Amino acid sequence: WWMGLAFPFEHAPSEAASLGVPAHLLDAAWQRINHADVPTIYPPATQLVFALAGGIGEIAGGGHLVLLKGVIVLADLATFWVCRATLGRLGLHRSIALAWLLCPLVVFEFAREGHADSVSTLGIALGLYGLARARFDIAHGGFAWAALAKLHGLVALAISLSVSRRGAAIGVIVLSCFAIPLALDGP
Repeated sequence: WWMGLAFPFEHAPSEAASLGVPAHLLDAAWQRINHADVPTIYPPATQLVFALAGGIGEIAGGGHLVLLKGVIVLADLATFWVCRATLGRLGLHRSIALAWLLCPLVVFEFAREGHADSVSTLGIALGLYGLARARFDIAHGGFAWAALAKLHGLVALAISLSVSRRGAAIGVIVLSCFAIPLALDGP
């Protein structure tokens, strides 16, 4: 947000203070970053969620972690609704989707701790919904979104493309977003 889109890919968090990141951003949450000597491992969609939460938090006068966790909870709720629709499409009881909202990993790790897995899981859920409806554009786009949030989405996208290449352009367009940080900030 402050230093450009490619910044987290080029620099480790431990370098932030010496590179001019504003001191108020180097707060207690920043001090708890695991492996602060390694540049980001997160793909662009996850970085976008982090940047938006941080940026909106700055504009609002703080609370970026609350915003981040709010976005993660919204992604979990969206995943629930997509799973519910997929189950209904498959002729299964939609209430099974409640397992997602009641899963301790989702509640205590994703939502409470602010892990971005929810962003990727929403893409996986959308991809599965697309497969259930034989809408390969939705499937490939959902799995590509998952890959933009966590790299395991690439596996789901490859499997989806092996089932059908119809709608592959959507997946390719979404996946090409990997290059946006470098394209905007240079190599």
